[in-house]
Amino acid sequence: MGRIDDMRAAIAQFGESNRVVEDAAGKGSYYVAIPQTAVAGLLKDGDEAIHPAFIVKGAAKKEILIGKYHACVEDGRAYSLPGNIPGMNLNFDEAAALCANKGEGHHLITNAEYAMLALLARKNGTQPRGNTNWGASFDMSVETGTPATKEWEGELRTMTVMTGSGFPAWYHNGNLSGIEGLCGNLWNWCGGLRLLNGEINIIPDNDAAAPHADMSPLSDAWRAIMPNGSLVAPGSPGTLKWDYTAAPEENTAGIELATALSRPQPDDGPFGFKPFSSLTAGAGVGLPMIIKALGLFPDGEGKDHSGTFWCRNSGERLPIRGGSFHNDAAAGIFTLNMRVTRSLSNHTCGFRAAYYG
Repeated sequence: MGRIDDMRAAIAQFGESNRVVEDAAGKGSYYVAIPQTAVAGLLKDGDEAIHPAFIVKGAAKKEILIGKYHACVEDGRAYSLPGNIPGMNLNFDEAAALCANKGEGHHLITNAEYAMLALLARKNGTQPRGNTNWGASFDMSVETGTPATKEWEGELRTMTVMTGSGFPAWYHNGNLSGIEGLCGNLWNWCGGLRLLNGEINIIPDNDAAAPHADMSPLSDAWRAIMPNGSLVAPGSPGTLKWDYTAAPEENTAGIELATALSRPQPDDGPFGFKPFSSLTAGAGVGLPMIIKALGLFPDGEGKDHSGTFWCRNSGERLPIRGGSFHNDAAAGIFTLNMRVTRSLSNHTCGFRAAYYG
């Protein structure tokens, strides 16, 4: 058999949801297919509309395929394979290009897709652990992975672990048939979401997954969200924003969802930081279903959402999700970090490919 056939034979043990997908170069990657679901299947008070992750340019997809592992890099493309050092030191645009280079339908995982997976894991009671404490799980220290990188500021110390070397509890569904690395090891860049001076901007549905999706700073595709859930041009009055409840200070919990920015931060020193489950909105601020479906705000009381929320409300900030190898209890499948710029490139941040066919 050829290598693709060998890969399919190897992945068959995990069931039909695990697939091998060839790219334009004829090379395969491991993906996990997630069948289409309605918002009602994920949120306590959700409606019967299809979750945005399954709508690309107005077309409903029967399934979305998510890279089973953090991506590694080979010949200018992203690959989801076990036993590899995950790719890192890549900024947002570089990560997105490595995924798009694989061919039509291939893309950087979007925030809509990541949020859908987080909500699915929560629904199934399997919010994953991962490498969140220097090669081990912060919550369960006996769970370790195979060291991949072992130097931190000149000190030999396990940082990332090899893809596919985690425990079953490190997968989104609690067993090896699932998706690994949605909590810990490396942050995951996500497409289709940003903050612009505190205002939440999205690319509607899952259009960030479409071929040649324009996610550049000046793209006309970006939309802001009104408290009633309607989408409008960025900068429109009354859109949803993240604001400070007091003068911004380093690592402050004093943030809330608002419709006007009263306390923009003066520089890149301060950032908002709260458990995701404790996020709140200002008095009278509406909470449309879309921000819960996109993993931007807890559903209900939110006590069953693992992770934290980070933000800055100045300039353009793009999302990294899940946490890295040293984020301890701050990591989690609902962890959403929106305090970084698209130029971030370091050894704590990786990425993941996705595909629709």
